Formats: sequence, C-alpha cells, structure tokens
Amino acid sequence: MAALLRYPGKVVIVTRGTSDIGVATVREFVRQGANVVFCAKASNESQVSMHKEKMMFRVEELKTALNGNEWIGAQGAFPIFCSSPSRGKRKVCSSDNCSVLSLAAEKGQAIQRDLQSCGWAGDAFFQVCDVCRESDIQRLIQVTLQRYGCLDCVVNLAEHAHVEPLEDVTAQEFSNNVDRNVVSCFLVCKYALPYLRETKGNIVNLGRLAAVIGIKDALPSVTSKGAVIAMTKALAIDESKCGVRVNSISPGHITSLWEKEALRFRNPEAVLQEVETYQPMGRMGTPDEVALAILFLAADATFCTGLNLLITGGAELGFGIKSQMGPDCSALSVGNLVYPPSNE
Repeated sequence: MAALLRYPGKVVIVTRGTSDIGVATVREFVRQGANVVFCAKASNESQVSMHKEKMMFRVEELKTALNGNEWIGAQGAFPIFCSSPSRGKRKVCSSDNCSVLSLAAEKGQAIQRDLQSCGWAGDAFFQVCDVCRESDIQRLIQVTLQRYGCLDCVVNLAEHAHVEPLEDVTAQEFSNNVDRNVVSCFLVCKYALPYLRETKGNIVNLGRLAAVIGIKDALPSVTSKGAVIAMTKALAIDESKCGVRVNSISPGHITSLWEKEALRFRNPEAVLQEVETYQPMGRMGTPDEVALAILFLAADATFCTGLNLLITGGAELGFGIKSQMGPDCSALSVGNLVYPPSNE
C-alpha cells in the first residue's frame, strides 16, 4: 500500500488550510499518506474595521434580518448588523466595538473529523493559528513536532487580496497586505527551517499570476505576491546548502474564488464568462488542480528549487487588451462593482 502512495509518512504544515485551495491541499496530502497539521485564524477581527463603515445597516434592517425579533446588544449597546454579501459572513457590532461570529475553528475541526474518518493512510490535525503572530507560528511548529515528531514540508497558503484603485488605498491597508502576504510567509519559513533542514524537506509558497504579469487596480496584492515569489528564489539559494528545496505556485483564475468574487459585480454571469475566456484552455482551474501541483512540488519535483510554477491554463499567453487610455468595457471593471472590495 505504502509503495503506491506519493508522500507516505511525511509531515506537512498547511497554513490557511480551511480555504478552498487549503482544504483541497490538505485532502490530497492525507490521501497520499502524509500527516498534515493545517491552520486558520480563529476569527477575522482584522476585517471588521475595513467593512464597518462600508457595510452598515440601520437597526430596523437588523430586526428584519433577525425575523423581526426584538434584540439589543450586550449591556444594552446599540446594535448594528454588518454583512459582506460577497462572503456570506455575519458580523454583529456594538457602538464601541465589533466582534465577528467566526466559524473558522469549527470548520477546521469538522474538516479534521471528516479526513480522519475517510480511512486514508495519512492523518490531519487542525490548529488555530494567526500567521501574523510570531507566537502563534511558534506554537504551530511545536504542536506539529509534538504530534508527529518531525517536519518535512511547509505549504504557505496565507494571503490577503486587495483590489481597489490606488487613490483609495490607505497606507494601513497596504501595510496589512504586506504583513499578511509577505511577513507571515517569512515568519513561517524562519521558524520551520531548523526542522526542515534536519529532514532535507521543502517549502511551497503561494504566489499569484497577477504578481507575474501585473493587473489593474491591485497594487498592494501584486506588490506583496511579487515579493513572495522573489523571497522563494532567495530562500532557494540560501537553503540549497542544507538540502532544502523552496518553490512557489502561482494560480491564475480558480473557480471557487471567482464564483464568490463575481457576486460583487453587477452582472456575475458575464464576469464568469469573461474570465473563462482568459485561458486558452477555455475554462478556469479548480482547487483540486492547484493541490495536485503543490503535491508535485513537494513529493515529485526533487530537482526543482526556486521554481515558480504557473497554474493558469495558459492565461499569461498570447495578446489581450492592453491600452489604459480608452473606456474600460470589461465586465470586471471597478466601475461595475456593486459591493466594496472584500480585502480578504
């Protein structure tokens, strides 16, 4: 049985493991015999301040949303119902603070139970971790070592997207993007590398096609993801003497992301149809296809390091509309947004 598995007995950490790509990656590694510790934030407090002023409804609308039930917040605080329609999350704020009713931890534990009941050769364990906090990252590494005894691979999937015209991007939003995409990746690598050197393991970081070719109105994301790709190459050089491989993947247009993002535009169906035409293959990719590419880099690509593997269906090939001088007729133009950028 073990001879048929591609990563038997290996120990893997997957950050942002409850995302669509994260779940697909964890599942594929477990199916191939790996023991996986995957993580996610317990809650999403950082998003509250970004949406608080943009997505507020009056208390009358809160009552309607709650089926007309009379309700007030703790200690009689005036309640405001906040929701990001594109993400389907519900937030309840008081006049003094705002907390998120997050199900991230419950979702992670449910994924763990499902994978452990599949009968596959590997194992899965969920750990709450905010990858922007050094103490959380150190705890994540130690939990992994205590549970499985070593570390063979780290898959950094944490990311923070921001699509908005430059004039509307604040310095704090730009800094948050860099922290979530670049600093978190650096910190996970830093604390994992002492143990990866012992096993001559490997790292797979998450870039994005946008960081390779550039896209409009996404300066923070393009900049920070470009930094991740550059970091991957620098780490590959530094760690080659220790036998540690460092690679990255850059997904293009993936179904699960665009099915959510399209809801932010006036004509979601037109958006999806347009995005499908971006690939010579005539379709978008799936989280499972991204997961298979990550597994390839971890398990099979033993002579690859410093590689940025494009998972794009060829979207970067050929010619397209390049001029920024005329009117933007794309269904994806910022002018066609119904809801503010999600910044997630």
